[in-house]
Amino acid sequence: MILRWPVLLFSVVTAGCAGLLGGEVPRKVHGRVYVGPFVSEEAYAAFLEGTLAERRGDLAQAEEAYLRSASQDRRHPDPWVRIAALRCTQGDRPGSDGAFARAARLDPEFGPLLREQARCAEARGESAQAREFALRAVAADPSDSEPPLLLAQLALASGDAA
Repeated sequence: MILRWPVLLFSVVTAGCAGLLGGEVPRKVHGRVYVGPFVSEEAYAAFLEGTLAERRGDLAQAEEAYLRSASQDRRHPDPWVRIAALRCTQGDRPGSDGAFARAARLDPEFGPLLREQARCAEARGESAQAREFALRAVAADPSDSEPPLLLAQLALASGDAA
């Protein structure tokens, strides 16, 4: 009987941990707490691989890695945001618009999505739309310093900064 209690306790603890890893978990991303599904190590690894490839300038490898991450983590917009940003920098408007739309279906007020939509709109010469996205990005994630800087750049470019 004495041996059964440690085994029973171990079973309860490991079952609880397994449930946690397979169910909903909280995490803080870009200043917001998300309660969502467990994200596999493979999805995180693929996203990291994409980030490193993007920093090296290997955009094809970055996109391939982000696509793998998106296929393994279908509920988070970050891989689609990065794919859209990559496609925008390469001038692929249909591709970037499609990737932005996929990210927006997952979370239309995701700060990094709005920030990258603002950057992309600015690159396309769509200043009014860039300003709208940047304002929404500031509201979505006030801790992100990039959208206010983008707003300042847009104001300077339009002559509104006095």
